[in-house]
Amino acid sequence: MRLYSLRGSKAICCLVLLSGIGSISRLSAATPIYVDNRAGSDSYNGRTPSHQGPSLGPVRSIQTALRRVSPGGTIILLPTNAPYTEDFTINKTLGSPRYPLVIEGNGVEFVGFQPINVEAWQHEHSGTYRLIDPNPLAVLIYSQGNLLTPALSGDSPDRPSLEEGEWTQWKGTVYFRPGLKQSIDSYELSKTVRPAAIVVDRASNVVLRNFRIRGYGLDAIQVRGPAKGVRIEGCEIAETVRAGVAAFTNVDLEVKGCRIAATGTSGVIVDNYVRLGLESVTIEESPERVVAGKTSTVDDRGGEALPIAKGPFIRPVGWRSHLSEAVEGHR
Repeated sequence: MRLYSLRGSKAICCLVLLSGIGSISRLSAATPIYVDNRAGSDSYNGRTPSHQGPSLGPVRSIQTALRRVSPGGTIILLPTNAPYTEDFTINKTLGSPRYPLVIEGNGVEFVGFQPINVEAWQHEHSGTYRLIDPNPLAVLIYSQGNLLTPALSGDSPDRPSLEEGEWTQWKGTVYFRPGLKQSIDSYELSKTVRPAAIVVDRASNVVLRNFRIRGYGLDAIQVRGPAKGVRIEGCEIAETVRAGVAAFTNVDLEVKGCRIAATGTSGVIVDNYVRLGLESVTIEESPERVVAGKTSTVDDRGGEALPIAKGPFIRPVGWRSHLSEAVEGHR
């Protein structure tokens, strides 16, 4: 009887082991969830890249995809003829070290700026306009989707004079001077309104891959710990008020093959026990490459990033950093 019981235990153990292997295999081969910000619908199941039936097709929002993806699965963003404007948060662990949650950006562009209502501008003397803004945070200003170079205010107690087509943010208020024979609405002005495109909030084993992100009011990607096994790969980031990537409070983060440009403070900011690895990361037109707190460590292995396949690298022309004072409170 004991021998029979032992064999039975072995059989049960084998069945459990095989069942576990099968689960891992199924986990790694989970059906991707597709996102299409134009043709998708959150009433679809997300399991096909195109509409194929009453409930078959891509979802419209990334937050819906996060609710439907299997642990260790993949979310794939589909390129469309419009940039993605949804910012999203990953706030629970949906993967393991072996099978992380992968969000494949597929080269799509995320933008964090929105048009300014013409009525929000108040005309002042000398052809200058002042932006009436109930939330006067540090911003970037765009004209027809292109970043405008600001006039620097420095430590001057007086507001800087503006040439035609220039803007500045002085004591929290944005000022703009249009051309002599141009109306302010002809510039199609926009400003940054979203603090970040992607937030990983106390979630581990996440891979963010092949995103193009620009025009955010703080950082492009934020990681808030505790979070282990977070990887950012092949992303192109430009035009942020503070940093391209920021990580805080007990985070293990790898950034690989990314290009970052035109940030107000630094390409990457880490603080409060963050372990950062950099490999083939290019950082241009930013005051600092990395700003790290005393309790954080940085392993910068060098190398240059290669452009991702979708579209040219976002390279602002004539960018001058001007936001160090405005973002001091965010450091």
